[in-house]
Amino acid sequence: MSENAKVRPVNDVLELRIPTDALRAWVAAVLAACGVDDADATLAGRELVRANLRGADSHGVSRLPVYARLLRAGVMTARPNTVIEEQAGLLHLHADRGLGQVAGTRAVNEAIARLQSAATCTIVLHRVGHLGALGVLALQLAEAGMIGLVLQNGPAVMAMPGATAAAIGNNPLAFGAPIAGGPPLVVDFASSLVAFGRIIDSARAGAPLSPGWALDATGAPTLDAAAALHGGMLSPLAGHKGIGLAMIVEVLAGSLSGVRPPAVQGATLPGEFGGFIYALNPALINAGFVAHVAEWLHIYHAAGPDTRYPGERGAQSEAQREANGVPVSAPVLAELAALAAELGLQPPLAS
Repeated sequence: MSENAKVRPVNDVLELRIPTDALRAWVAAVLAACGVDDADATLAGRELVRANLRGADSHGVSRLPVYARLLRAGVMTARPNTVIEEQAGLLHLHADRGLGQVAGTRAVNEAIARLQSAATCTIVLHRVGHLGALGVLALQLAEAGMIGLVLQNGPAVMAMPGATAAAIGNNPLAFGAPIAGGPPLVVDFASSLVAFGRIIDSARAGAPLSPGWALDATGAPTLDAAAALHGGMLSPLAGHKGIGLAMIVEVLAGSLSGVRPPAVQGATLPGEFGGFIYALNPALINAGFVAHVAEWLHIYHAAGPDTRYPGERGAQSEAQREANGVPVSAPVLAELAALAAELGLQPPLAS
């Protein structure tokens, strides 16, 4: 065990902090062992760990065992032939079922480059692997001074109470915008009441779900994570409003890309999704953008002593975890250790 790793109980579950650089390197080594190019493995490792740094633990390294399984089975492509083409002023990124963290970052970088001389850039992502925490991609755009909207569709896992089959994906979206003198604004959420990863985390820990999160196969509310994962459904955010939001995402990320992710059972993921990125350069649209944002944010902050905008908590978490290490729960740690053994690697805590 690394001397820098610290074990402590949190909420009666053992949690271990792994030094951030060591975790990045370990994730990259796992992906390389699954056939991913070294440069792409390093990039994906950085983006996966950044999700943890931002506090999105359900979309960070806990997803690595599933990614590894899909890569090794050929369901996702370890060394994809990624192509970007332009048609009628819109970009299409054909990801060839490659890692979403890699394809998504490539799309974001392409958008940033084009926004140096254009006010907007739209990218449709075809057959892309799971994009992970969409907020990380929106954050990348905001850190470059851009506004970004990032969408991803998914397999049908969500329905209204009383349904006996899942109706639509819990299609997530993220939005990012630059804030002068502060961390970027980052809004990131699924159209379900909670993200699918939260259900997986509860099942992994053997913990009950909170009321209202999910339905069983009969359409009745359930607190059993296993029942939700196997034949059950997620509940939409704000009822019919969440269904409507999911449909907006499905049109833009799914119908424009032509990708309908196949249904899966349990805690696994499909090998391909559809994605959509719309990015803008505010400096080329409104010279008063920065001042306007500062004005309404001042009003927002003045509403209460503990009022924070989305993105502030994530920035604080990132600074703390970068310095102190990434907390990993005992169940996730056990899965990572098992994955390392399968690949002939040392577990993430090895010195």
